[in-house]
Amino acid sequence: ALTIKWSLKNAKSNTTRISTGGLLTVGSDEKASALKVTASAGGKSGSYLVTVKKGSSTSTISTTFMVASSVTRWP
Repeated sequence: ALTIKWSLKNAKSNTTRISTGGLLTVGSDEKASALKVTASAGGKSGSYLVTVKKGSSTSTISTTFMVASSVTRWP
C-alpha cells in the first residue's frame, strides 16, 4: 500500500490545516480565497484547489477521495 504525504498551501489562518489522513480543516478566520491541497505517493502527485467560502464557523472536509484517488489511479 502507498503512503500518501499531504501538503497545504496558501493558508493564512493558523487553524487551517490538513491531517496526515487528508482531512482539511479550514479555520473560521481563513482569509485565503483558495487553498491548494497536494497528495504525493510513489513518486507521483496530484493537487486540488479548494475554494474557501466565507462563513462564521470552522469547516472540515475530507480531501482524501478528491486528491488521493488521482494519485493511486495513475499508471
